[in-house]
Amino acid sequence: MTEWAVGGRRFGSVLFWFMNAGEVYTTFAVLGISGYAWALGAPAYLAFTSVSLSYAIGYWLMPKIWAAGRKHGLITQSDFFAARYQAKWLGVVVGLVGIAALVVYVQIQLVSLGLIVRLTLGSTLSPTGAVLVAGILMILFVFVSGLRAAALSAAVKDILMIVAVVVLSVMVASRVGATSIWDVFRLAEQQHPGIGKFPGLDPSSTTTTIWLITSGLNVALGNWVFPHLFQVAYAARTGTSIRRNAIWQPLYSLAYFFIILLGFGALVARTKPAGGDLNAALLQFVSDKYPPWVLGLVAGTGFLLALAPGSVLLLTSGSLFARNVIVPLSARPVRPGDPMDLAALDGGVRGRGSVVDPGPELVARHDPAVRVFGDRHARARCFPRLPVETCDGGGCAGRNRGGFRGLVGSFRESLLGRRAAGLGTRFDRDACQRGGHGHRQPAHAGTGPGRDRRWRGTEGGGMTEPVTELYNLRVTVDEVQGRPVCGLAVGDFFELVNSNELRIPEGKHFCVYALQSVLPLLPAKQRQLPDGDWLERDNLVACPDPEERLIMRIERTGRCRLSTEDLT
Repeated sequence: MTEWAVGGRRFGSVLFWFMNAGEVYTTFAVLGISGYAWALGAPAYLAFTSVSLSYAIGYWLMPKIWAAGRKHGLITQSDFFAARYQAKWLGVVVGLVGIAALVVYVQIQLVSLGLIVRLTLGSTLSPTGAVLVAGILMILFVFVSGLRAAALSAAVKDILMIVAVVVLSVMVASRVGATSIWDVFRLAEQQHPGIGKFPGLDPSSTTTTIWLITSGLNVALGNWVFPHLFQVAYAARTGTSIRRNAIWQPLYSLAYFFIILLGFGALVARTKPAGGDLNAALLQFVSDKYPPWVLGLVAGTGFLLALAPGSVLLLTSGSLFARNVIVPLSARPVRPGDPMDLAALDGGVRGRGSVVDPGPELVARHDPAVRVFGDRHARARCFPRLPVETCDGGGCAGRNRGGFRGLVGSFRESLLGRRAAGLGTRFDRDACQRGGHGHRQPAHAGTGPGRDRRWRGTEGGGMTEPVTELYNLRVTVDEVQGRPVCGLAVGDFFELVNSNELRIPEGKHFCVYALQSVLPLLPAKQRQLPDGDWLERDNLVACPDPEERLIMRIERTGRCRLSTEDLT
């Protein structure tokens, strides 16, 4: 989930720049703002103020969001508020509100992408059909890619956008009968007096200077309410990357000058988009006045302008829906008559039969449907501990004498089907053969108390061999706050997989002193702990060298199932 939803929290300054820009310079930035200039005139200047003010706030706010995400392993905006106020219900509410807020934003990208699809495939395709095609393409991209691929496509998109805007701006004067770029503004003012001043093309409009100021502040403050910007912030490798981007990102907004220029050019050329759709004004202008290869460049750029940010919006919505709505709301207390499908055993037998939440890292990274709707292993809530059954030579003592029928299981209905959430009990080390109840003696009687036992059921109710389920871990250098001494850099990592296999990438090394500081914690992090346990909540470990002040992050990357018989 961490890799798919927040890019493994490893975006450096360059990749974070493009990811951030991808969420600012969308189809609205090009098609929408140029359409505003074509239809309204001066009100399009709002684009200059909103980005600059937004990142002035972001310089202070985003590093705080990032720091909380790193410390507590947060994935979504709802995680932030649920953790901050220790209220899961608040996380559900924020998740639902966030999804609702993103609907309109996604719609903008889909409509714009639909316009480009129609431009590519021809007007024989209906607007509704074009939007459906656009939606399918966007969903497939999200399923296959994740945040990192969206960031890489945003990089390509930004480069293409600059090229396309420069090409269009260089040629615009000759296409509308002007002598220069500045002459385009003169001709627009000549044809439509007052278009370059507020309130714009419509003298009776309320888009005055006061409107510009209040709207700029509204956009700047409201921008940080959107949940996808929380996930973008979580993706950064360091707080420095975020601040560096907040300083320089507003310079990117200077590109709006050329986009507004193209909108004025479309107005001077008397462009008439179908149905008067202002979003289609630029595309219609390019189609009417530019060579086909330029139209192809603009269409390809526009496709990525919608696809890159739209995929992040859908990814965010999917994360919120699966992690903060479906998972908390779908769990229910188990009724005595529920079937117990132990083969679909979820995470964690803990304590005396307690079934606990398997944590945020369980969503499979390679199953697209699971990425959005949650892991195939459903989570379970903590239930009161069950009494330990003890046996003597004649059978079992305790109130659950009838076998496993009295144990607690948790099941839930998910969008992927019914899954068993978890069932387990801890046997005494001295548990013996249970006569007449269909049980068999644990095959590994010498198992220590720390052994995590899972029993897989058979169709006939018998038991097979016990298995141990553990997390695979990755330990990554998160920060180097002091003088680098051991040669480690941010992003260096090692992995602990299959219970005991420590793997370091070829050609890399890991400092033995940093290693020894984190090793004692790894067996605990391999296992699911109760939600309130500090080892479950904290993921950062410091190297003992006071001059280096190196910080490492422990992340769960997957799960492995091992036969308990094979472990000692």
